[in-house]
Amino acid sequence: AVKFKDQQTIKATKKVKIPKGIKNNEKVTLQGEGHQLPGMERGDVVALCRVMKHRVFERKGADLGMKKQLTLKEALCGFE
Repeated sequence: AVKFKDQQTIKATKKVKIPKGIKNNEKVTLQGEGHQLPGMERGDVVALCRVMKHRVFERKGADLGMKKQLTLKEALCGFE
C-alpha cells in the first residue's frame, strides 16, 4: 500500500444497493467513491458481501426456502 504524509482516515456512511440473490463473497463496487491521489481520478470502493444464515429461511440458489409443517387443509385452503 502507498502512504502519504498528509494521508487521513475518514469515517463515512454509504448506502449500497445489494443485488437480489447475491452469493457469499461476491463483491459490490462503488465507482468513484474511493481515495483520490493528486492528479488522478478517484478510486473505487469494493465491498465484500458475506451471506449469513437465517434461523427460518434457507438459501437455495437465488431463492429463499423454509420448512414448515402443514396439515392438508392448511395447504389447500391457506392459513394465517
